[in-house]
Amino acid sequence: MQARAARVPATTDHNPVLLKPRGDAESQLVLDGQAVGHYAAGDYYDDFWEQARGTAAAAHARLAADHDIVVAEGAGSIAEVNLHDRDLANVETARFADADVLVAADIERGGAFASLYGTLELLPGDVRERVAGAVITKFRGDPALLEPGIAEIEERTGVPVLGVLPYDDPGLPAEDSLSLPDEGRGVDGGDDGVADARAVTVAVPRLPRISNFTDLEPLARVPGVRVAYVPPAADLADADAWCSRARRTRSTTSATSGTRGSAPSSGRSTARSSGSAAATSCSASASRTPASSPPTTSKPSRGSASSRRRRRSARTSASTRSRAN
Repeated sequence: MQARAARVPATTDHNPVLLKPRGDAESQLVLDGQAVGHYAAGDYYDDFWEQARGTAAAAHARLAADHDIVVAEGAGSIAEVNLHDRDLANVETARFADADVLVAADIERGGAFASLYGTLELLPGDVRERVAGAVITKFRGDPALLEPGIAEIEERTGVPVLGVLPYDDPGLPAEDSLSLPDEGRGVDGGDDGVADARAVTVAVPRLPRISNFTDLEPLARVPGVRVAYVPPAADLADADAWCSRARRTRSTTSATSGTRGSAPSSGRSTARSSGSAAATSCSASASRTPASSPPTTSKPSRGSASSRRRRRSARTSASTRSRAN
C-alpha cells in the first residue's frame, strides 16, 4: 500500500522481515519474501533476530542506493522498554538507517499528550537524539483546541509538534481488529439510508483470533446490508446470513463452520483466500427474506482486497527518514 502511494513497484525490500501471528504466541517468520518457519517469540529472538536484522539492513542499503528518501513506518510503540534491545521495527531500524525519527501520536482513543510525553521520556538516549518532531493524528474537531496542549508539550520536551492531521477515511482496509465496532453487537453499514426493515443482516461472530475480517468490508458497502459483529455465544436466529473468519493455527485449519446459538445450516459454502492461512465460512438462511431485498450478497472473492494486500509488500522497513508509532 505504501509502495503504491509512493508510486514505485512493490518489492520484498519494502517488507524484508515479516512476522505473521498464528496464535498460541507463535508466528510465521518470512525473510525477503521466503517463509523460514514457525517460531515462538522467544525462539525468534534467540535464534533469528540477528539474521532478521541483517536482512532488514541489507534491504535498506539497496533502497537507499536507488532513492533519495526512504520512509520507514514503525510498528507498535517505540517506547516498549522491555524490547529496546531487540526492537527491530522501530529502534534498530532508526539506528542502522541513521534515520531521523518522527513520532506519531494517535489522539482518536485519547491520552495523546500523555502518550507522547511518556514515549519521549522512555526512549533510549541515542534514539531520543534522533527525534526531529511529532505529529498528532486522527484529530476530529477544531485544531485550535489543541494549541495550549501543544505549547506545553513542546516546552516540556523540547520536541516540536510539526502538525495535526485530521481524521480521514480514505476507504482503505483496516490494518487490524482494533478498528472493529465495540464489543457487544457492533454493526457496519448502518448509515446507508436504507431502513432496517428493508435491510438484511449478516452476522459475524467476533472470534478471539479473528483474521482477515476486511474481506467482509465489501458486504457492508452494499446498500441495505448490515454486517453485525456479535459475541461467539450470541443467538444468530435473527440474522439473514452468517460468516465467520478465523486464522489457521496448529489446531484450527479452517474457519469455524458453526457457532453456539441458532445459526442456519443450509447452503453452507467455504472459500479459502489465495495465499492466506485463513478461511471464510458462510451460511444463508432460506427462511427469512427482507421486505425489499438489496443486491444479493455472496462470499468474499478470492481476489479480495485483503488477499491482494497480503501479496503486496505493505510496509517500508528501511529508512533515511523514519516514522515510529
